[in-house]
Amino acid sequence: MRRKASGRKKYVPALGYHWLTPFYDWLIGITGHGDRLMYAFMQQSQLDHAQQILDLGCGTGSLAILTKRNFQASGITALDCDPKILSIAARKAVHYQVDIQYIQAFAENLPCPDNSFDRVLSSLLFHHLPWDRKQQVANEVFRVCK
Repeated sequence: MRRKASGRKKYVPALGYHWLTPFYDWLIGITGHGDRLMYAFMQQSQLDHAQQILDLGCGTGSLAILTKRNFQASGITALDCDPKILSIAARKAVHYQVDIQYIQAFAENLPCPDNSFDRVLSSLLFHHLPWDRKQQVANEVFRVCK
């Protein structure tokens, strides 16, 4: 399932340019920051089975997919504002045969109910945001966490 972000807001795409989006996984992989980095994020998150988990700024879905494959009973929701990168993430999820809910939205206005997630994971999102939006996103993360 995929929900769309409302409005036309500007954002920084993965790698800084829309034309680089299809090459994201390959470029991250050759720099050594691919699966190994996502696995480290997942391990440090102290996850447990049967949790509701939000991957905030999911990009190509690597962290969401890895998490779902290791915590199959957990519900995974992956959110990003970029429709191109969400399309890549959804195709990867089909390839890996994992069920992940994708939402297209901006992180500072999460279309999720209060107290709906046990954990919120985020990798490589906050450095894209100016200070005032970082604060808004942090407030939203606290709002949706149980």
